[in-house]
Amino acid sequence: MAATVRQMPMVCPGHKRGVVELEYSQPTDEGVFLISGCLDGKPMLRDGVTGDWVGTFEGHGGAVWSACLSDDTFVAATGSADQSAIVWDAKTGDIRQRLPQKHVCKSVALSKDASLLLTGGLFSTVNLYDVSDPETPVFELPVGPVKFARFYGDKSEVIITGSTDGKLTKWDARVGQKIKQVECGAEIRSGELRRNSDFLTLALADESVQFWDVRTMELIKKFKEKYVLCGQDLSVRMYDYATGVELESHRGHHGPIMVVRFAPDGETYSTGADDGTIRIWKTNPQPNYPVIDEGSKATT
Repeated sequence: MAATVRQMPMVCPGHKRGVVELEYSQPTDEGVFLISGCLDGKPMLRDGVTGDWVGTFEGHGGAVWSACLSDDTFVAATGSADQSAIVWDAKTGDIRQRLPQKHVCKSVALSKDASLLLTGGLFSTVNLYDVSDPETPVFELPVGPVKFARFYGDKSEVIITGSTDGKLTKWDARVGQKIKQVECGAEIRSGELRRNSDFLTLALADESVQFWDVRTMELIKKFKEKYVLCGQDLSVRMYDYATGVELESHRGHHGPIMVVRFAPDGETYSTGADDGTIRIWKTNPQPNYPVIDEGSKATT
């Protein structure tokens, strides 16, 4: 591993239990925002640069497993173990819609214009709702329990789902029809499809990380076993995408790390952990502290 620059991350307290989901907003005139989902059932909104608390969304009666923001940051959505999804006014914190689900809701996603909502989780379908009339789903995708469901495309015309049986599926969001399905080889544990990107990252139960092009649904790269960004050893690790070589390893959390997300500009990334904190790290920290070499001796 290359020499590592010590850094002290910005620590964002406030949650009382483990932080399991993070999502950054698009850059706006008011800045970049960060929403968190937590096992304490109280999702929070923060300044994505400073980590300063903006507000808490009050209304769930169980752990919040998923949280997202609309492109304009005016709308938020969350999915919970209380078997509901909630659409929020992100400016006031008021509940706009509460959508009962058949089981624990593990994934929520908003379309680009926030007119549509996807929900998925420990039930047999991924549901598409019209936010203005959410009494019943527009349609239900028969995909089984999922770990994530996301909109894709300039007009949110495509849906990407990752299910616990290891299937990655592409759907036509306009008619609810399957476009293509591929096997990932193991249970999908989590997935991230960045805004305005064709690049999907999957973490699988066989301890591999896969990178997919969702335009073609083709596997680009796969790293096995030791390619870990965060996990049970309390470390967050950065790797070179081209080679898989570990570049940095940092510690700071006092519990297993549940989630890691890059900010839109790539200059920072945030981690959420079982210790109830969010930490914001610099991607390219300056050597204000001694550099630690592989041999564990400090050098200046």
